[in-house]
Amino acid sequence: MDRSQSIAHHIAVLMYHDTSSGSFEESARTFAEVWEDLVPEQGPATTIQGEILRAVGRLAGEDRRNGCVNWDEDYEDLVEFLRTWLPSDRVFRAAQRARISTDLDAVVANGRSGIDHEVIRVVFGRLIEDASAYCRAFPDPVPMKQGHVEGHGDNG
Repeated sequence: MDRSQSIAHHIAVLMYHDTSSGSFEESARTFAEVWEDLVPEQGPATTIQGEILRAVGRLAGEDRRNGCVNWDEDYEDLVEFLRTWLPSDRVFRAAQRARISTDLDAVVANGRSGIDHEVIRVVFGRLIEDASAYCRAFPDPVPMKQGHVEGHGDNG
């Protein structure tokens, strides 16, 4: 599969989480394009943007494909990574950051015991939009180094 086919396929998968915001398809395209560039086939990404996409993608994929039957500490760690980096005050206003935190709480609740399927589908859709917004705000890849990000302070 070439790059454009891979991106088109990824967008089609992400559309399952369509939030009906009117701009979801654009966010899904950004997510898929940056994923193609920054997320390795296996293992963690080497950039903050890539790891944010990988975390959202793995969490959404585990829910979509498996109903979170494989939920464990690795998924909890992905949520904690997102709690640290995604709600950046350089990208999101206070209300958006609070909503991201609430959405991540819902992801954990879904992983541990399940929540309404339609609710979590849209929660992941919003997180896809948020991850895309983060990548648009920081278009140059930011390397991860020993648990922190160079030049991005404590919370990106």
